[in-house]
Amino acid sequence: MAEPMTGRPALGQIEAIVFDFDGVIANSMGMQEQAWRVVTQDDPELQRRIVENLYAGRAGETMFDGTDLTDGRRDQLRRSKDTLWDAARSEVALMAGAASAIPRLGGKFPLGLATSADRPYVESLLQREGLISYFRVLMTNADVPNPKPAPDMLVAAASQLEVELRKVLMIGDTDADRQLAANAGTQFLRFGSARPDVAGVQSVSGWPELEVLLLG
Repeated sequence: MAEPMTGRPALGQIEAIVFDFDGVIANSMGMQEQAWRVVTQDDPELQRRIVENLYAGRAGETMFDGTDLTDGRRDQLRRSKDTLWDAARSEVALMAGAASAIPRLGGKFPLGLATSADRPYVESLLQREGLISYFRVLMTNADVPNPKPAPDMLVAAASQLEVELRKVLMIGDTDADRQLAANAGTQFLRFGSARPDVAGVQSVSGWPELEVLLLG
């Protein structure tokens, strides 16, 4: 297993950038958290654990890590949360600065996405914002045998972008994204500061700082 990039990204070696979606491009994490809080409001400890898992980048069945719920209870919670999320997600906005930064970054680097979010949601938001053409590759859980933090999405993205893995920069906001980059052997940049970073892993606070770092 490779180690995640530490310190400043090796800018001269970066030939492509792959982004996570929710919490990096889409300003959706607060809305997802609220949906989970509503469906777990009768159990504060379960609510705490699920929100913690959400911000660690867990998805699917791993959303329930650390709980002892039955399969039936998990399914019920998931259906209830998805009902709330499906009603709200068309209103998700972009993260501040993303709309202007993505075209500029796309003029210098091939761009891709590696996300646990479903493809129709991702494509709909990007089409609405006029940004979908800037992404040459979109990888989701449905496109690979193993989801994050397995390396599959980054390996497939690098292959489609025709770039060596060590020359790919993965930008994400969760531990699952960091582990994905480590498992694939790509460089990694932590986006945002809502959750603690691993010591030594470079981070940026948002899109304006990211632009300065990558474009000067």
